[in-house]
Formats: sequence, structure tokens, C-alpha cells
Amino acid sequence: MDTLEELKETNRKLQNSMGKIADLMSTIEDLGQNIAVYIGHKGDKIDEYLAYYINQYPEREKMKILFVRESEGVYQFG
Repeated sequence: MDTLEELKETNRKLQNSMGKIADLMSTIEDLGQNIAVYIGHKGDKIDEYLAYYINQYPEREKMKILFVRESEGVYQFG
């Protein structure tokens, strides 16, 4: 392979990598907007549903109230 072909191949790889970086940056931005307010305890179905409800709440980013699971079915709120 001559130098010109190597340069073209390197440029193609660079363009491909830049596209992947742009995709990853977009994904990171999307994830930042969808940060979970509450993460449910795995295996506790009620807690998992509660987490789903809280995280789907339209104004969840305004939730400033502390919400803590102490044990199955027992929570501190506020």
C-alpha cells in the first residue's frame, strides 16, 4: 500500500471514529437528562414499582424531598 492509500485509509478511520464519538456524546447528554431520582431495591417488587413511578413523574427534577427505604415496605419520606 502506498503512502496516499494509507493516508486515505487513516482519514476514513478518523472520520468513522469522529462519528462514533458524536454518537457517544449524544447518548451521554440523553442519559444526563434522564437521571433516576430513586433507584428501587432489586427483588422488592413494591420498591421497584415505586421507583418506576417516582422516576416517571413529570416534574421529578423538582423533587427535593428525601425518600429512603429502610426495609421492605418501610420508608422515610421528608
